[in-house]
Amino acid sequence: MKRKILLAAVAVICLSLLGVGTLAYFTSDGTAHNVITTGGVDIELIETTDDGKPFPSEGVTGVMPGESVTKRVTVKNTGLSEAWVRVRADMEVKDSNGEVMTGEHPIELTGKDSKWVAKDGYYYYTEPVAPGAETKALLEEVTFLPQMGNPYQGSTLNIDIFAQATQVANNGETVWEAQGWPESNS
Repeated sequence: MKRKILLAAVAVICLSLLGVGTLAYFTSDGTAHNVITTGGVDIELIETTDDGKPFPSEGVTGVMPGESVTKRVTVKNTGLSEAWVRVRADMEVKDSNGEVMTGEHPIELTGKDSKWVAKDGYYYYTEPVAPGAETKALLEEVTFLPQMGNPYQGSTLNIDIFAQATQVANNGETVWEAQGWPESNS
């Protein structure tokens, strides 16, 4: 009799395990793969001549007083996101001995579009620059004025241009409110 009870108990346990095992087949599993990529800010400084060719890396020689050199400077947004842009232009004149000439020089930089506004040593472009778009020209021409005298014979003008960009998204409504500008130029 004990044996019959034991067999009955084992049968009940087996049947209950069989029922639990059957429930396992009613479950489900799923996976979702999500890719989220951040945007990016990247710019290219473009300097061209009057025929649209790149400005010569070796510069231009033989310029006389009263002559102009076309140096068209724009900034292109090569990144994935809209960007605020600013540019700094440093000008230095050295005499024929390589010594820096100080004071006002009879040199004129022309062509700044009205979208460029000077502030704090930079020219700020007042409109966001879309991906793939280019700013209006900051600089069009460098003119050596007719009153340039003998001290300028054999002199060299160096114009170094530095461009910076920061994101537009979540970064102010205007270029003046934008933050996150790079700390240095090089």
